[in-house]
Amino acid sequence: MTPGVLSSEIQSASALFTVSRQDIYDYQRCPKIVSIKVYRRIRSPKPESESIEKSENKTALIGRVGEVVTRLAFSPQVSMGQLRSMAEKVPAQSLVESIEHLGTPQDPFEKAELAELQTRIQELPKNLEDELKSVMRDTLTGLEAIRGDVTSAYGNLTVIGHGESRYGVLPTMGYPDFVAQTKQGKPILIEVKNSAKENYNLDGFQAAFYNSLGKTVGVVVQHTAFIDGVLAPEPRIVLEEDAESLVIYPRLKKWRTVSETAKIDADVVKDVWRAKQLGVVGMSPATHCRKDCPHHRYKMELPEGNLEIAKPLPLIFAKGGMELGLDFDYQNVRGYLWSVAPSLSRLLWEAQYRRDRVSVSLRERLRKILREKFGIDESVVMKLVPESSMYPAGSERPPSVEEVTKEEADEMERWEKLLPEKILKGVLTSAQGYGTRIYGLPKGSKVLIHKAWQKWVD
Repeated sequence: MTPGVLSSEIQSASALFTVSRQDIYDYQRCPKIVSIKVYRRIRSPKPESESIEKSENKTALIGRVGEVVTRLAFSPQVSMGQLRSMAEKVPAQSLVESIEHLGTPQDPFEKAELAELQTRIQELPKNLEDELKSVMRDTLTGLEAIRGDVTSAYGNLTVIGHGESRYGVLPTMGYPDFVAQTKQGKPILIEVKNSAKENYNLDGFQAAFYNSLGKTVGVVVQHTAFIDGVLAPEPRIVLEEDAESLVIYPRLKKWRTVSETAKIDADVVKDVWRAKQLGVVGMSPATHCRKDCPHHRYKMELPEGNLEIAKPLPLIFAKGGMELGLDFDYQNVRGYLWSVAPSLSRLLWEAQYRRDRVSVSLRERLRKILREKFGIDESVVMKLVPESSMYPAGSERPPSVEEVTKEEADEMERWEKLLPEKILKGVLTSAQGYGTRIYGLPKGSKVLIHKAWQKWVD
């Protein structure tokens, strides 16, 4: 097939797992844009694999510099005036030295980020390093001014780590650059735009989208947090509470608060899904478009139609898995512990699968660590460190794709009508994995799944 030429047959279903932020934005411009994009994407042949270019992406590096310095700017380690002093030293030293002088990383995640940035900078050609030194200087200077303004507005604001915004109804995930916290404990999402100019509408919509947790059965998961300067390993959750975002432009010395939320209630979500699924069958929603409607720019007019919406595949797998007894809290905590405490996880594996080798006293010490250090619920603690007669090995095996699709046969019937059998079978495993990831929380996963499902059946 000729590259760039659309096939009459569906080639993939990668666009059909979720409703993304871009989908919502396109829908607000015109629902037909959503249908046209899906129609083209799923009928486009997969691009041939190409060797990855090793040349650095300058835009991405500028963004990373902005993120790293922003995290530093809102760290308790940095005093007023210190960023300006760092900026003055940038021209006389290498970029790697400038990164080293940003301070000691507070946690393994921050250490890894700084090391990655230093490695990428060391591989830069000389002319690009000189340009990035100018960016570094302007970023430090700009954040010195911004931090003062933000402190006046919010008091001392501390970046406590990276977070995820999860939207159960859509379902999708958002990744604001940072989660910060006021002294009163209010979570603030921070989005860093280290560009030379601002895209007011698109940047504002992104922040409003992140803010819309309460309207979409959403959560913010803070994976790493600092409390009084001490790393707290317990993942914290904010459920169904609309957030507030700061959009920061370091090089421009500008920032703004976005407290608005995007209009993405359950009815809007269903309409966007309808538009996507109509694109699958080569149709689009009925609209009353003007001659200057943005969808005309795509040079494609799909016939108008309607259909019965199939619920999102990840949500179907989450609900089906839950009905079959899958403990999403347990799966989430187990994966989290492997990422932050691999040595502890190896002991937990021994406690689960080689119980005769783990003494009663060690079992109790492990439970105490899980309760007190990680704040894990008792039911999950007892699955991670079971008694010898409890939870036989394999009892927490996730149900197979076949088991879930059989459990949710009525819901799957709509997808079977929508997609060719081969295409549908090819995406089910990925859909199941995405469902486990987006709906799995350290605690309260069932609540998230129930609430998201209820929004769809109301």
